[in-house]
Amino acid sequence: MKYSFVLSAISCKPACRTQENSNQMAFAPYPQRQRFFHQLGFCNAASHIWQISCQNENKKYFFDERHPKLCAALKEFDQYFGKESSCRKWPKNYFGDNSKLNETLLEEMFDYGKENLALVCIFIPSSYVTLMKRDVAMTFICYC
Repeated sequence: MKYSFVLSAISCKPACRTQENSNQMAFAPYPQRQRFFHQLGFCNAASHIWQISCQNENKKYFFDERHPKLCAALKEFDQYFGKESSCRKWPKNYFGDNSKLNETLLEEMFDYGKENLALVCIFIPSSYVTLMKRDVAMTFICYC
């Protein structure tokens, strides 16, 4: 018995399950004046500025060129932003000692934040990846 095969161009079809990712971008001003003081990012930024930029004489010189009042405002709050403090309890520790927020500190940090801070959130919907491999089941040589 003799079999004959007719070869034709067969296109491979993709697997039934595919994963598609789309990206979306949204822009909102950061920081927001009403919420910035109450966020952990405020304390982290203020601590970094006070400990790194304001305490180093060379960095302070250039920092004061752009933000002349900020180091003076942060100096009054060393207990919250100094080396002996932690931002883990912010803003509870501040409002435990003060009844209202300090407008000078807020204004100076807000001006700094508008020029230098950004908040980036990345959402990855699934941590699994589908690996698809395409391969020819039978090559042309196998038909001989």
